[in-house]
Amino acid sequence: MKKNVFLLIALVVIVFTVFGQASTGFVGMENNGQVTITGYNGTDMDVVIPAETSGMPIVIIGDGAFRDKGLSSVTIPDSVTSIGEYAFSGNGFGEITIPGSVISIGEYAFSRNWLNSVIFHNGLTSIEAYAFYGNQIRNLTLPDSITSI
Repeated sequence: MKKNVFLLIALVVIVFTVFGQASTGFVGMENNGQVTITGYNGTDMDVVIPAETSGMPIVIIGDGAFRDKGLSSVTIPDSVTSIGEYAFSGNGFGEITIPGSVISIGEYAFSRNWLNSVIFHNGLTSIEAYAFYGNQIRNLTLPDSITSI
């Protein structure tokens, strides 16, 4: 029991240490000097994800991290390499730019938005099933780096 309480306290300390003040709204976990965003409880609807926090790069947007938050826009930094399942599902933005650092996009990652414009940069290799389901994308150009859809 004492060990579980200690682990819970340590996790809370890590989350607040990684993201500094709780007012940023980002929740994350550090693993081997890299950060995964696991949630967002902020009030800003135009979200700019930082490239790093406390000197550590933000490399993963975790499963469901920004799901159903009512976001109007999101900017993903060049440090991110992976976007998890349902990561941005159920928001309200109309366009997204995927930086060249992102190599994989998980299932339903951008589903149920109002996307009509998606800009991919070369580097992306994998887009999982239904990643852009329920949007209004009319034209799409995939980068040459794609090996799996």
